[in-house]
Amino acid sequence: MEFIKKNYEKVLLGLVLFGLVVAVAFLFILVRSERSAQKERTTQILRGSVKELPPPDVARVEKLIARADSQITLDFSTGNRLFNPERWLRLPSGQLYKHPLGAELNGLEIQRITPLNLVISLDRISESESGVRYGIGVLTEASPRVRRPMAIVSVGEKKEYGDKRESFTVREVVGPTNNPRALVLELSDAEQPITIASNSPYKRVEGYVAEMRYAAPQGSPISYKSRKGDVIRVGEEQYNVVDVAQNEVVLSAKSNNKKTTISYKTAP
Repeated sequence: MEFIKKNYEKVLLGLVLFGLVVAVAFLFILVRSERSAQKERTTQILRGSVKELPPPDVARVEKLIARADSQITLDFSTGNRLFNPERWLRLPSGQLYKHPLGAELNGLEIQRITPLNLVISLDRISESESGVRYGIGVLTEASPRVRRPMAIVSVGEKKEYGDKRESFTVREVVGPTNNPRALVLELSDAEQPITIASNSPYKRVEGYVAEMRYAAPQGSPISYKSRKGDVIRVGEEQYNVVDVAQNEVVLSAKSNNKKTTISYKTAP
């Protein structure tokens, strides 16, 4: 006991050191055990059976895609009263009857659509001391003022024609100058040169004219022969002829600028 009292510090330090040695030894054992357990868990994960995932539910997404692909048609013409209020007209007898705005176009029928051509032809060849000159006729059927003037020109000379002041230039003579097989012309509104001869004019469609017939509810039928830019009166409404194409006529009501397309129903 006396020894412990005199050397208690050394005894306490020895106990602490012994405890540390035991802890270190236990730590080595614990690490080895944890490493073995970790290896066993890894083996179970890698060699274990994997449960197949259920197929995803895409029915809702497919419905959304189908709705996005489907077309939605909004009718603002026949049954809509927000943009097409009812209109009533009075007969000469004084009787009122319902006649919606634009309904008169149901009685408008296209009977014929005729193309309007630009025709450039070689009409005359004249020879004088100054050289050979050519009379070239230009017919502009699409112009409001249909004209067929003849321009007397020589090779290399430029002439204007039409309301839009287009022009042509004689670039080349094919064959003898006083009896050419053809003339090569360069047009200001065409990318490629054109060729004309005495019996072979150049033709190009520049518009159309529509012959239409309106079966009026009261009175005799009314006939129209209209082209783009004309104004016609159908029933109680005036319409601008916005466009005349090969198979249709586009009209625009002056009162509300509503456009209506009338198709040309050709005979079978």
